[in-house]
Amino acid sequence: MEERLTKPTLDIGEALLQACNKVIEFNGRSRRSEYWWTRFVVFIINVAATPFVGWIFSVAMIPLTFRRLHDSGHSGWWWGFGFLYKWFALAYVIFDIIYWAVTTNTDDGLSILLHLTKYGLLFIIYVIYQLILIVILCADSEPRTNRYGESPKYVTRD
Repeated sequence: MEERLTKPTLDIGEALLQACNKVIEFNGRSRRSEYWWTRFVVFIINVAATPFVGWIFSVAMIPLTFRRLHDSGHSGWWWGFGFLYKWFALAYVIFDIIYWAVTTNTDDGLSILLHLTKYGLLFIIYVIYQLILIVILCADSEPRTNRYGESPKYVTRD
């Protein structure tokens, strides 16, 4: 009979060491403790450091986020969708405002309300996506080997 054993939770030092050892590796899986301890440290760095240094550390989190998504059985492109959506929505809003400003001759309150509603809807979609992503990132590891590799949390003993 197959028995699953759980490895102990990583402390902050172990989590950061594992994250640093695989800083550019998109393949494989990463445990929740590795992801969230590293996310916590990057948050502190973002608060304390210059925006450029914070940006570098945030970019370094991308492969870890992919591996964390893999650990719960999801494609890393769940993160990629949000990245693409954010930039698409920003470009859309900018070009829409410019087009509207150039082509509109009146101060129509209804037109302004419709544009704000449209932008609000884009924002609400992004917030819903972020909430779904957080739920996935908080999900437990898949206990068995999945298409991204063996579980870093669970060990199977015969």
